Amino acid sequence: ELSGEEIEVVQREPGDGASFQSQRGPDGCDAWVCGEVQAIWLLAIRCALKSRHEPHFINGLFSLEDHCQIRPAASQRVVAEAAVRLSGALYAAGLLEQAEHWVARLLGCLLTNAFGVRGGAALGSSRLDVRAPTLAVSLSASLFNHDCDPNVHTDHLLVNGRLSFRALRPIAVGEECFISCTY
Repeated sequence: ELSGEEIEVVQREPGDGASFQSQRGPDGCDAWVCGEVQAIWLLAIRCALKSRHEPHFINGLFSLEDHCQIRPAASQRVVAEAAVRLSGALYAAGLLEQAEHWVARLLGCLLTNAFGVRGGAALGSSRLDVRAPTLAVSLSASLFNHDCDPNVHTDHLLVNGRLSFRALRPIAVGEECFISCTY
């Protein structure tokens, strides 16, 4: 359920992925990044609003990797445009005054580290072609490294407000745990 502040920001700028298509530019960019920005829009609003009262949270989030600078130029333009719009909506609503580069960093950290969370019909599904309808960020879960042959798996389900992970095979003491970053 959206808070009154979240509704106010979304009414000013809904973050519709299709509206970012014009930022693709001559070098092209598939609709993927536009859809991802749309998917994290509410999460970005919530994180930005949370930063007002919990600076340790945003500091922890900003300590995570941000891969936006290594994405294609067209994808970087989409994220930059999204940062301009979200920063403007937060400011216009009188809720948060942050520079566009701060919001771009927030979007970059979320795009790099958010986990898809399934619910409803997808609950318990092992199908990987079912796009997660909700995204969540977990500072500790974001520290997993990626491997194409992971030893840990998540079903992308929240259990008591936490992402659950399980070993795919026995893991030795001191062995690094890896997840697959695709779902």
